[in-house]
Amino acid sequence: MDTGIILLGIFSGIAVATSFYFASYFLFVKKKDRFKNSLLGFLFIAIGFRIAKSIAYFIFIDVISAGLAMGYLGLSSIGPLVFLYIRSFGKKGEGSKSDFVHFIVPFLGVIACFLTHLGHIVILYKSVTALLFVYLAIAFIMHFRTDYHNKGVRKWNLQVLVGVCVIGLSFVTQHLTPDVLKYAIGTGVASLVIYYLFISALKSQVVFTKPVSKKLPQSVVEKIKNAFEKDKIYMEQALTLSEFSKNQEVPTYLVSEAIKKLYGKRFPEAINYFRIEEIKKILINNGSIKIEALAYEVGFNTPSTFYAAFKRETNMSPKEFQKKHLVHY
Repeated sequence: MDTGIILLGIFSGIAVATSFYFASYFLFVKKKDRFKNSLLGFLFIAIGFRIAKSIAYFIFIDVISAGLAMGYLGLSSIGPLVFLYIRSFGKKGEGSKSDFVHFIVPFLGVIACFLTHLGHIVILYKSVTALLFVYLAIAFIMHFRTDYHNKGVRKWNLQVLVGVCVIGLSFVTQHLTPDVLKYAIGTGVASLVIYYLFISALKSQVVFTKPVSKKLPQSVVEKIKNAFEKDKIYMEQALTLSEFSKNQEVPTYLVSEAIKKLYGKRFPEAINYFRIEEIKKILINNGSIKIEALAYEVGFNTPSTFYAAFKRETNMSPKEFQKKHLVHY
């Protein structure tokens, strides 16, 4: 086997490992902005799968169906993942269940890789490569229309987009050449992008660098305490940490720290705790009130959520609690 091909195989193999390292960091280590980082993690897994399939092709020439399916899954998922990742920084924010429609093509194509012959699989690969550039075009438009609050994030996202674009072009060259060495060079170019993104991430202040820990100001603690105990902010339905943080004009991490310090709970636990305490007071003083209506009144979205939270806090149902305390009242 040609020495150049072997070296490109080693070079690209390390890039695959780097992709999976990247992915594990975004999926399991970086806890801030879980939705965005999960998309980024899966994006690097997808790229790693596609490069791994290329390595198998130019090293072993004959790739089994499982390898073709793995490569197809990676290639066909890159476009949707980069699109959803960039979109998550816009007004729409986190996705919805309907976004799974973007992964119908990857799912069906994987099945086809096991059921059809190589000629059809090649057509599938070429089709989803073209589709990748459609997703990229939309993602670029969204990126330039997005009002980023952090210039570092904007720069990193542009690097990701350009990097994925170069990777996509390297796959196009693979489709156009029958020469194994040129095919391997295309894989090497895609791998080079992975190394570039990895080095850029190491230098970036928004990827690997941890935020500097700051002392929790007492003013913030008092502000959060007043919001809960005086303003009864917990009675607002569907209240999220980000919304609460925005309303109080306090960063989310400081809100979480203040709630932990004050009540020893996470944000949703504290919200439910205060709602239940509010309900307990009413139940003790009013034996005829309709409990489900009361649940909505204090901020619960559904009766089932209320009953589960009440049971968790008191180890009894609302009726049992009311009966027990009305007897002694």
